Amino acid sequence: MLGRVSTLVMGTPNDKLVLTQNLVAGYATDTWKAKPRLTVNYGIRWEPFIGKTMSEGSVTSFDENRFHQGIKSTVFKNAPAGWYYPGDPGFPGKSGINKRWPQFAPRLGFAWDVRGDGKTSVRASYAYSYNFVNAQWREDTTGSAPWGNRTSLQSVSLEDPWKDFPGGIPFPLVSGTDARFSAYSNMQSMRFDIHTPTSSAWNLGLQRQIASDWLLS
Repeated sequence: MLGRVSTLVMGTPNDKLVLTQNLVAGYATDTWKAKPRLTVNYGIRWEPFIGKTMSEGSVTSFDENRFHQGIKSTVFKNAPAGWYYPGDPGFPGKSGINKRWPQFAPRLGFAWDVRGDGKTSVRASYAYSYNFVNAQWREDTTGSAPWGNRTSLQSVSLEDPWKDFPGGIPFPLVSGTDARFSAYSNMQSMRFDIHTPTSSAWNLGLQRQIASDWLLS
């Protein structure tokens, strides 16, 4: 009622964002009758990780050493020291993540006919897998400066919330080399060498036929 708000967050829509994800994979598998009562199944998958490409190049990374040395981006001259972007030397394209080609996921399983009568079996398997996250984790990055420049203000008046803000209201945004990096804006950093999430799954089972039409597992 008084026009005083505790927190005001303002930014631009992410209306030009296009993500491209390329996936490539291959696998080999085989089943081997190792012994008359033992069957082994094994294989391996090749699943390299190729990071999502951002059409606007809205990815960034922060390096503390560059910050202490006062090194600034050659792409956005107003960016704080330590931050760098697609187009800066050493930055991995518009994905912001190094490709990981040597990713292999092995699998192994076996089935053992314990007595050779087909009534008692022991089965076990293990699989190592890679999991790729969806594009949602990029949302905050696209809202950061200099693309969305999502900015938070504390305890301001709705009559003129930007009155005491350093440099005045940062909207509409200025794109390109002269893009503005305002105080209190959202900044997201992503490492170049991020690892793909992995998981391990295993199982062990025992089955025993009881009488003619009952199975205990």
